[in-house]
Amino acid sequence: MTDAPVRDDGVVQAGGALRYQNNGDGTITDLNTRLMWEQKIRDIVTAKGNHDVTLTFPWDSAAPTIWDWLEQVNTEGGTGLGGFNDWRIPNKKELESIVDAGTFNPAVDVAFNNNPGMLATCSVAECSLTASSYYWSASTLASNPADAWVVNFFFGEVGVLAKTAPTFVRAVRGGCVP
Repeated sequence: MTDAPVRDDGVVQAGGALRYQNNGDGTITDLNTRLMWEQKIRDIVTAKGNHDVTLTFPWDSAAPTIWDWLEQVNTEGGTGLGGFNDWRIPNKKELESIVDAGTFNPAVDVAFNNNPGMLATCSVAECSLTASSYYWSASTLASNPADAWVVNFFFGEVGVLAKTAPTFVRAVRGGCVP
């Protein structure tokens, strides 16, 4: 009697395909979850505007924090990013929902990283970027309120960082992923 082969998701590829739409206004919509995500760019021209992929912030402690940055995203241009002023920091599950485990460095769909060199300046019409590093979630670690959950987009793994550590952040709007 032979054992049945063990298959991982790389072989089975169960579940729905990742599907995204670039809205052309600095936002990307996940067509599966209906969450709208902030698009990151390389912005050398305007001295690292709100959406520059290289910006990092602490969750709390010395200003500016991710919460100060979020306030700027919600008020930019008088109406907020893409004409919306209800942007927020994603919870842990929402942030995990954009991981593409079929890739790495960064572990996201090409919709979130179509200019992997990240060296040249680019606008929302030209590219979308993701740093291959930690991004903040709005989820505090229950066992230690001084820490928060992060997703590392190099491999797509989840971890925890002290809220005082400066790291990357991406805004989201829409309903929560259960």
